[in-house]
Amino acid sequence: MVLADRFAVTRVVLRALLDGESGTQVIGEARDLSALRACMSDRAAVLVLDLAVLGGSSFEELRRLHEEWPRSAIVALTMESNLLYAERVLEAGASGLVLKYMADGELPEAIRRAARGREFISPRVVAESVRRTSHAVTDLVL
Repeated sequence: MVLADRFAVTRVVLRALLDGESGTQVIGEARDLSALRACMSDRAAVLVLDLAVLGGSSFEELRRLHEEWPRSAIVALTMESNLLYAERVLEAGASGLVLKYMADGELPEAIRRAARGREFISPRVVAESVRRTSHAVTDLVL
């Protein structure tokens, strides 16, 4: 697996979290897109990617990364807890979306699912979407 995040401290924390998981091995780290391309290889079954590394055109760049390494599942890290955003991330080629502040509890499962070809969306994203929808419906009814 390769870890890509702009901040070294985040990469250290993610590595420490994942080193304790059986069946996971971090083979590279990157702080930006050029470093990611330099260290990424077909050996990486999973790329854990902070979407902020991609900059402003993250959906298009995510598509390119998915096309470059089609055998590597991408688990996206983000602070964005919007279900529509999550759907767009998956449509662009990611296998999973984990909220950064929930990574300690959700990232290992997201990686396991991605490695098996399954998708993962942070339950908090889904719950937040349901909460927003129920408030909107309540507002319409009242």
